[in-house]
Amino acid sequence: QEFKLERGNVEIAGRSHGPTFVVELAKTEQQRNRGLMYRREMADDHGMLFFMPGDSDWAFYMRNTYLPLDMVFIDAQWRVVGVLANVTPLTETLRRAGAPNRYVLELNAHVAKKHGIRVGSVLRLTADSASAAQAGK
Repeated sequence: QEFKLERGNVEIAGRSHGPTFVVELAKTEQQRNRGLMYRREMADDHGMLFFMPGDSDWAFYMRNTYLPLDMVFIDAQWRVVGVLANVTPLTETLRRAGAPNRYVLELNAHVAKKHGIRVGSVLRLTADSASAAQAGK
């Protein structure tokens, strides 16, 4: 069963022409634990942004995750500190950036490289218009 998560948009800072990723925000422990498990498809301009409880070298695995993913590890200043590309689905191998991070962006495999997201890139999170409209009600 799916549960609706708050959404936002992630962009690469300093770029006036895309890409913009529509991301589901995983802010609670329950949301982070579930992540993208059991999903069978995801649009290339979509993803999930994990808000971790503090700065650490967080470990992620692909248990019950069918989609090959890119994992983009981001520090408190929204600077990319690690990118793991095309992570093998359905594995329990712990994967880390090797540097402290506070946010983790999961995208479909190969999307980070396609858009030049690499260590040192700076990302920006903005409110999704639908979420903003809901908040205004």
